[in-house]
Amino acid sequence: MATVLLVIKKIFYVRHHRETMKQSVFPVVVASLTTLVGLTGMFVYAIYTKLRGPIWIMNQFIGLWFFSVQSIVFIQCTPTVTRLRNTIDLVYYAATTIASILLLFGYSLGKRVDSVVWSVVLIACNSINIYCTLRDRMKIKKPSQFTNDFEEEEPLVTEGINGELKKKPSRIYTVLYGFNLFVRIVVFIFMLLLISGALTLGIGTVLYPPRGKFINFELGDGSGRTQCIHAYCDGPINDTHPTIFFEGDFAHGYADYLGLQKLLTERGRRSCSWDKIGLGFSDLSFSDQKNESSWYHEFIEALRERPPYVFVGWGGGSSIIYNYAVHHRELIHSLVLLDAYDANEDWITHHTLKNWTRSQYDEWYLDQVGPRLTIVNIINSIGVPFGIIPMFLPVTKTWPPEYQNERQWFYYTEKTWITQKYFMDIMYKDQGVPNVFESETLNRTLPVHLIISAWNDTQVIRNRCQPQGYLPDSDECRFLIDSNNISIDLKKKITNLNGGSVTLCEMDECNLGYFVYDGPQFTVSALEQIYANVTI
Repeated sequence: MATVLLVIKKIFYVRHHRETMKQSVFPVVVASLTTLVGLTGMFVYAIYTKLRGPIWIMNQFIGLWFFSVQSIVFIQCTPTVTRLRNTIDLVYYAATTIASILLLFGYSLGKRVDSVVWSVVLIACNSINIYCTLRDRMKIKKPSQFTNDFEEEEPLVTEGINGELKKKPSRIYTVLYGFNLFVRIVVFIFMLLLISGALTLGIGTVLYPPRGKFINFELGDGSGRTQCIHAYCDGPINDTHPTIFFEGDFAHGYADYLGLQKLLTERGRRSCSWDKIGLGFSDLSFSDQKNESSWYHEFIEALRERPPYVFVGWGGGSSIIYNYAVHHRELIHSLVLLDAYDANEDWITHHTLKNWTRSQYDEWYLDQVGPRLTIVNIINSIGVPFGIIPMFLPVTKTWPPEYQNERQWFYYTEKTWITQKYFMDIMYKDQGVPNVFESETLNRTLPVHLIISAWNDTQVIRNRCQPQGYLPDSDECRFLIDSNNISIDLKKKITNLNGGSVTLCEMDECNLGYFVYDGPQFTVSALEQIYANVTI
């Protein structure tokens, strides 16, 4: 809408200053062509991605914000007829040029190539604007005196190209010029927000560089494509203890496991973690990668660690390592599942306690999913581009404290959220489909160890009912207590243990995040106990 009004402003300006406008035909033509090319590119990309799908899963909102800012900045280049307005224009274009350079700096550090291109285009736009404004300044006749009144400062006449006298701009031009100033302020605010997003990404890569190595490998889907994963392995290489691999769901990368790996290294154990495809320092996901099947085994082999491995699956990562173990038993020593949950736990709970039908549950489920998807969409559309994710994301306590900011930064980056949105959509579409624990059976020689958070009824009342204002004997609190007991039971029965063990975490602090974030000591102690006498 702002762009349309600015075009109207130009039309009125042409009527009153045809001769002056001839001096600035070049920037107007270039602005129009640039806008046309940009719009054409957007439409072509939209049609292509709708019919064929994008090549990579990446945040498209950053480019949309850049295009909007670039279009308005360029179309605002107009001839000026007073020194005051000309000075305002120069200050504005100088400020937007500096802002564009900061955007280029941030996204260059963050290696966001398309945003680097947009930043260069913005610098070029503002450079042309500055050139044309300076050229207009040389054509303006200096008024004999100045006053503090904006309108009175304008000369009653201006000198045209051939020296003839021209009337001063009309009132409607003045009003539209004022609107133009307002739009400039808005655009500059958006540029500052984009700078915040760019520097959040770029400076983070400098403060928290990758700790591990980059593994290039060919995908196993027969396409001939290659991808690169950032993996961090730490601890002594030895022939005694099996190497421990950590795996989480589609939102968690190597920075989450730094505390665990630090403790294991101190105990002489070797461990590895990584940024899955689409996360952290690893390559973006291809749009046809719906799960890990096209790359997981190829990556594990490319790591070149000494098998057999101990795979530790944290939460949603448990299904990934379980599926891998079904097909590659020969590489795996054993599995450890940290609070592994049944994907159908909510359905089982509501069916058991409330006697819901599947249709009733599905309706409730969609009501729960909607707000979550909305928040993720808001984060992707404004939180990531503008660097304001801390407004949406509370800080999670991390041990040791020196890893706090590093781990938190990964949740401020675009990959974490666009990948999460992509796989959330897939997960919700697959709701009700049998999970891997139901559809696949492990080799009976493969031990599975469980580490489970398990509150008793009193802890549920203290930690869940009371904070929500539920009385211990209320229906709401009773539902929470019974749900907790069903959850613990499902976790214990998630798969055959094949001689494995069960470790319960029964403190108030125990939950899914505790095992990795603020309580890695408990997890490492449990692993040490499980593998105390295990050698390879």
